[in-house]
Amino acid sequence: MKNSRCLAIAVAITMLVVALPALSQVELRFSPADQHVAVGEGGSLSVMLDDAIDVRTIELWVRYDETVVTGQEGQPGELFSESGCPLFPFFDEDVPGAWYAGSVTMGPTCFLTGPGELYRWNFEGLANGICHVQVDSVVLYDSLAEVIEDVTLSGTKILVGVVSSVDTPPVKQLGLSLAPNPFSPRTTIRFDGWQDEGVAVEVFDLTGSRVATLWSGQLGREPGAVQWDGTDRWGRAVSGGTYLFLIHGQGDRQATRKGILLK
Repeated sequence: MKNSRCLAIAVAITMLVVALPALSQVELRFSPADQHVAVGEGGSLSVMLDDAIDVRTIELWVRYDETVVTGQEGQPGELFSESGCPLFPFFDEDVPGAWYAGSVTMGPTCFLTGPGELYRWNFEGLANGICHVQVDSVVLYDSLAEVIEDVTLSGTKILVGVVSSVDTPPVKQLGLSLAPNPFSPRTTIRFDGWQDEGVAVEVFDLTGSRVATLWSGQLGREPGAVQWDGTDRWGRAVSGGTYLFLIHGQGDRQATRKGILLK
């Protein structure tokens, strides 16, 4: 009898484990993918969440070919706008061909639940060609304002006007992202570009003064990463505020990102 009871418990536990869903990364997607617009025609790209998970915040760092497409504005998607929560949306396109954007629900008990649209970027076709939309970084925060691990968002293409039937690969740009952002006391800066290209990754304050050189050398096959702990070149702690992170390589190749150090 004892053995039978143990066997029944073991079977029940096994069934419970099998019934649990497997943990996997959250895969966001652009919609519509690989869309086609005419020169002078407007369009939009939505960032879609297909999973039933709770989200408080989304942050996006995206690059595109500004010679083919001109960006217009970004706005929270329907999941945010229909959540009934007060929102803090932001959209920054200070760097040509790149934008940083997102939305935050305000209030300790206010968040949204997927699936649905998280963000929408509006654009207009500028010239005949293929605009490759590439994602430097995407970050989601859950209902407790904790970073959701393993979130991905693959790039897509916008075809404008008359394009060649042969899709030539995009020229690889210098990439730079940091997470978490805002951060305290440290953040991780990830960067990539041409293999064997000599680059330097630096941080500046808003007066344009260099605070520290975080990394310099030749890029490898895989993206690089370095941490900044909020100290200057002499190891002294800097004050809280907004800082500019810059990667520069051959010629005028460079990319910048804003970061906020909390104190």
